[in-house]
Amino acid sequence: MKILLINPPMDPGVAYGRRFRKLGGVLPPLGLCYCAAVARRAGHDVRICDANLAGLTLKALRDEVRRQAPDVVGLYSTTLSIEVAEEIARVIKETLPSVPVVIGGPHISGLGKETLRCPHFDYGIFGEGEESFLGLLGLLGSGATGFKDLKGLIYREAGSIVRNDPMPLCADLDSLPFPARDLLPDLRHYHTKILLSQRHPVAHVLTSRGCPYGCVFCQTPFGRKVRFHSAGYVADEITHLVRDHGAQEIKINDDTFALDEERARSIFDILGERGIRLPWSCNLRVDRIRDKGFLKALKDRGCWLIRVGVESGNQRVLDGIKKGITIDQVRRVCCWADELGFRIQAFFIIGHPLETEASIRETIALARSLPLDYPAFSLMTPLPGTELWQRAREYGTFTFSKFSDLAYTHRPTFIPKGLDKEGLVRWQKKAYQDVYLNPRMVLRHLRHTRRPHDIKKLWAGACSLFQRND
Repeated sequence: MKILLINPPMDPGVAYGRRFRKLGGVLPPLGLCYCAAVARRAGHDVRICDANLAGLTLKALRDEVRRQAPDVVGLYSTTLSIEVAEEIARVIKETLPSVPVVIGGPHISGLGKETLRCPHFDYGIFGEGEESFLGLLGLLGSGATGFKDLKGLIYREAGSIVRNDPMPLCADLDSLPFPARDLLPDLRHYHTKILLSQRHPVAHVLTSRGCPYGCVFCQTPFGRKVRFHSAGYVADEITHLVRDHGAQEIKINDDTFALDEERARSIFDILGERGIRLPWSCNLRVDRIRDKGFLKALKDRGCWLIRVGVESGNQRVLDGIKKGITIDQVRRVCCWADELGFRIQAFFIIGHPLETEASIRETIALARSLPLDYPAFSLMTPLPGTELWQRAREYGTFTFSKFSDLAYTHRPTFIPKGLDKEGLVRWQKKAYQDVYLNPRMVLRHLRHTRRPHDIKKLWAGACSLFQRND
């Protein structure tokens, strides 16, 4: 069968707001690349249209779909892009009415059957999508009319929307082929957020799936059970990215990379034996870093940037969102990382359940006191599939008119009791200005500025602090 997979376009103004729209990244759609690789291995003819990278209009997408004339179209969608995906599905049905349209991605994994209320989606895949998608292609190719035995599928039957049992999680991640990045434009056309890379192009990889932690605000489409690619598999994939795609830097996108310390070391030891050494970055949890020695091991193997979720400067708030960390752990790990020469990106949230103006002040004070390079201050936003999505109204008001309103970078939709929307926006702006205009932060960035391009990026970031973000 001929399969066309589409990554919907995402307006950076919707995703990041006016203030940060020029600072955002455009990343390869790895989820589609995994599904494409599995389908191609099974003998299907697969194409990927990255409409987000190309900035395609609906008219251009209509022309592309007509030109490709696929047997099946698959769409990937986050919550922010679901309305765009619905419009694309409508255009596909107007252009090729008999072609099945399949929707997958984090949004339907979190929301489920409600997503198929859009009449232009024929099928939905939730959870890890590779095996369910491949099974659906097999059923569609054989002309089957019964879908009740295919796990991980949402479909229509006799006027009702049916959600089958979930597909069991992939136990052996090494059985998956490498993502089909060759179906995308050249890696050089993609980029990370401004200031967050040393070399270009940057390749994004997943070395594990799943997160065992219970933060109330976090979407976890890969589930709570963590599974790992072997060190050899990851080293082979990075080798492939360097030699066949020209990757100069690696961004590891695992929810947290240090759950298996020995594996983390082994990946880059294997690469070193092959003569491959390049800068890389990863996400870490501060409660998993028990000593400075492990951080040094990562630094010695080329890691230059770590990303940590701090969320709040108030311990009661941290406990309320089930973060599972302490402020002492945050301070200790950030100080260790700074002493070793890491750049540090830290994520904070304003507007938690149980949040007060006093706790927001504590968050800003903590961010100012830490040796950070790239702190980010989001607004607490309930997303489908999270505990907070179910319980938000216990802690305040939660209103939105469309899913694209759920942009945690700049648009308050959840207002905790005792606070107001305008106040949250002011606090977010104050957090950015107080922390980034702190003389110690300014000197920190100037110390690391080496090239004219660095100065240009630093200036763009500084200008964004004074713009409105609606």
